[in-house]
Formats: sequence, C-alpha cells, structure tokens
Amino acid sequence: MRTKPAQTEIPAAKNSVPMSGLRRSTRVILDVPLVIRGEAEDKHSFQEETFTVKVSAHGGLVVLQNRVALGQKVVLMNPKRSARARGREIN
Repeated sequence: MRTKPAQTEIPAAKNSVPMSGLRRSTRVILDVPLVIRGEAEDKHSFQEETFTVKVSAHGGLVVLQNRVALGQKVVLMNPKRSARARGREIN
C-alpha cells in the first residue's frame, strides 16, 4: 500500500527574515579589479578603476568615488579579460 509522506511543518524562528527579504543567491567576498564607466549624478561622464567587495550570481557590491543614481546604468569592464557587462544601480 502506498501512502503520501507526511508533510512536516517548520515553525518560524524568532527574528527570522521574511521570505521577501531573502536573496536569490549567496554573496561571497571577492576582490575583482574592474573599470566602471558611466555618468555621475552631476551628468559628467566618468571612468573609474575600482574593485568588487562582494559578488553573487545576481549582482555585486563595488566601491566607487563617483556618485551614481538609483536605476542608473553603467558599464563594467574587467581589464584582465577585456570583458564587458552592463549594470544598473539598485541600492
């Protein structure tokens, strides 16, 4: 006789993060040199050598001297591999 396995309910932990606050992928600390090109908040074009602080499959954290606006698009370039990607400020 076949039966369905019992579903176990997992109680919510105190101070748990709501499902809407979970990340889509794990962040890792990784220092990757980058060149970022874009337009600063003051509308002047910039190109800046920088590096990543944390990365994930869906994004990353970089250090910039120039200020960029939320939703602003930038171009990320890896100087060691001649690779380019487009990015957008989301936080």
